[in-house]
This record gives sequence, C-alpha cells and structure tokens, in this order.
Amino acid sequence: MSALNLKVLISGAGIAGPCLAYWLARTRHAMSITVVERSPSPRVTGQSIDVRGSAIEVVRRMKLEQALRDMNTTEIGTSMINAKGNIFAQFVAGVTFTAEHEVLRADLCEIFLKATESFDNVKYIYGDSIASLEDTEKNVNVTFTNGSKETYDVIVAADGSTSRTRAMFLDPQTLKDSYNFIGQYIAYFSIPSRPEDPKTWQWYTRTPGLSIMLRPHRHPSKTLGAYLVITTPAHGHRFPDIEEAINAGPEAQKRIFHKYLDDAGWQAKRVLDGMDQADDFYMSRAAQVKLPRWTSGRCAAIGDAAYATFGVGTSLAIQSGYFLAGELSKVRSKEEVPRALERYEEMFRPVYKEMEELPLGYPQMFWPQTGWALWLRDSFLWVVSATQVYRLFGGRPGSFPALPEYDWKEV
Repeated sequence: MSALNLKVLISGAGIAGPCLAYWLARTRHAMSITVVERSPSPRVTGQSIDVRGSAIEVVRRMKLEQALRDMNTTEIGTSMINAKGNIFAQFVAGVTFTAEHEVLRADLCEIFLKATESFDNVKYIYGDSIASLEDTEKNVNVTFTNGSKETYDVIVAADGSTSRTRAMFLDPQTLKDSYNFIGQYIAYFSIPSRPEDPKTWQWYTRTPGLSIMLRPHRHPSKTLGAYLVITTPAHGHRFPDIEEAINAGPEAQKRIFHKYLDDAGWQAKRVLDGMDQADDFYMSRAAQVKLPRWTSGRCAAIGDAAYATFGVGTSLAIQSGYFLAGELSKVRSKEEVPRALERYEEMFRPVYKEMEELPLGYPQMFWPQTGWALWLRDSFLWVVSATQVYRLFGGRPGSFPALPEYDWKEV
C-alpha cells in the first residue's frame, strides 16, 4: 500500500490527543499532525487517575510502561475515615478504589507528550483553538481563534467532556442531552505533606454529601493531593451558589468550599488552609458524556469529548487513540477517510459499551445526604473490608477486550 500525505488536526493536548498523535506518527502514511491546545502551556494540575485493562497494553506497546511505573503516586490502598478520624475500612491497591497504575494527570500527560517528541511530523500549538470548521467532501477548512486558516484531511476533538469542537461537526440532535451533570462538584489541589501522612487514599465523608480526601504524591514529593467534594441529592441537581462561584473564578470557588466544609471535622482546617495557599487549585463538575454518534464526515471525537466515564475515562482515552489511528492507517486514498472514522466507531463502540454505565447509585450512594444513609454505607464498607470479599470482584466492571492488530512502524 502506497503512503498517503494526510494532514490531521487534533484539538486537545491532554491524554487522548497526544496518544492519538503518537499512533498516527507510527502509521506508514506521511502524516502531518498538529495538536492545538487552548491552554497557553501544558497543564500542570489535575487529580490522581488510573490506567486499567487494555489501556495498559497500549502503554506497553508504546514502550512506556516503565515510565508509567516510575510516575506512580505510591498509593498502596484506600482507607475510609469516620467522624472520629479513625479508619473503619481498608482496601488494598489493584482491586478496588486504588488501581495498580495510579498517576497524577499532569504526569501522565507529560509521559505521552515526551513520547511524541521524537517524531518530526508532530507539532503542538498552545494558546489557540478551533474557532470554526467547514467539513467538505475533500477536506476540512478550519479557522483558528487567532484568525489564521488552514485545511486538513481529518479533525479530531480530544478536548475533554466540555469539548467545544464536537459541537462544530455533530448536529444538535446528536448533542442533545449528551452532557450529563451527575450531581457532584470537586476541587483538586496540592498541600504540604507531613512525615506521618500514610501512603493510602484517605477518604473522609460527612453529611450532606461532603467529603475531604487526601492522596499521596510520588516519592520524594513534599505534597499531598487534596480533594474536596460536594454532592447534590440527585443527577442533574445543581446548587445555585456553587454554580455562581464557578462562573466567578477561583477565589469565589475557594470561598464556597469554606462555606460548606469549614466545620466538616477531621483535617478540614489543614486542607482548607492549604487550599488557600495552593497555586494549582482547580474545580470541576463531575459529568458523564454519552453520544449516539462520535463521527461525522472527516471529523471524530475521542476520549472524554466522546465518552467521559467514571473510573475508566483515562483508559478509554488511551485506547481510543490506538483504535482511531489504526483504522486511519488502513486507508488507501483520502476519499476513504470518512469510512475509516466510521470503522473506528464500529470497532470501539463495543469496548465502550462494556464500561459506559456508572456504578449503581453513583455518586449519591457513596456520598449520602443523611446520617442514616451514611451509616448504611459505612456498615457495608466495613463488612466488605473485613471479609475481603471485594477481592473476588476486582475493580471497575468491563471486559477490556484484546486490542486489534495494526501495521505500525517500529520506533
């Protein structure tokens, strides 16, 4: 098969975007790959995330498994904390809450960015984004926010759950009700660590739907990951004061967490004081993205832009880049590009379907609104921990099927 000259534009330099860029660069086509990122520089914030199942095999084929292990947060398990500050349930890593491969989001992004540095056909542009696009039969005409214009053969939205790019090629009916707020607000930031801090995910919950969590950073880091959680009574339920704070910016967001958690108990004062001094504070809404279609013409969505999913979103993002690049590697002409994108969806949809549903009652069942419900949750966790029955089930559901084989260039 003769090599084609294909120009690909990827919107988003998080996890899915660089993974896709890597695999596109390893096809036997003469790819010209541009990754545009709205942020002015690579993001250095974000929570601890995990890599599971077939995504580990993708990382292994990228020859990055050791780099992933080197960036491990060193978290050895999860400890559930009660109102007295005592541990009442514990879970070991690799089975439930803590995965075998736990890494900070920024560190994982760095691993994938560095993996593409050796390819001279991969270019990153920061501080810019797609303003509009026109998908035609022969190509896609793109206008950037800086006013420049360019033409590409493929456009890929990899810009997260709140993607602006997907709305430029998917019709309103497809997008209707695709972004689903699941009733939880979360803040992430780093605070100074202490010698006595354990190497476990410490999870403290109090009513109504509030939580303070601490997670270790990799050795020899002098910081901990801090997480503040406010959970509403139901999916789609929003708190007007928090929504107002989100729109107002970081300082207003910090004030709102003080309002809800100042008297929360446990290590609230330490964590909130640390939040006030943190330079990596970030707040987000927890949401699930479910789309009936991911592709249109020469455009496609991958990662959270297509299927933000609790617990396995990172793994899906890593796998999706492999699948999409693999299907594009098989085209024989530029006219076959739309069909290749359709094949990516046909191939990857069953993988996603195995893992698309949230755990029953999540997140409200895990962050209850009433004292009675919290007692029931804690009692259940105590029994599961004490009997270690959780070891029989493993982590997040999903079969993680074997990866398809594609013709890649060796690196």
